[in-house]
Amino acid sequence: MDGHPVTYCVNIDRRMNQYDLWPGFEEFTGYNAIYVRMSDNLPEEVGTAFDRCEKQPVLIQTKQNKKVKFTIFKCYDFKGMKMRQTKNY
Repeated sequence: MDGHPVTYCVNIDRRMNQYDLWPGFEEFTGYNAIYVRMSDNLPEEVGTAFDRCEKQPVLIQTKQNKKVKFTIFKCYDFKGMKMRQTKNY
């Protein structure tokens, strides 16, 4: 994206990745965010961490003409969330 914004990866039952080695997003209370998934549902843990979230489906066509569906959630007013420790490597 333009400006190369900082990104974070919420730990919801996933393996450890590079994001776990970098600083988290705990200090961003009050900020807005986007949350991207390949499914239509927003995990409850993420939804309750914000005042409100708006769903926006997006269909992307790859160079191989394959269509890939993503859902972007626009999330407003981060209230904070308990950070999980990674269990798997």
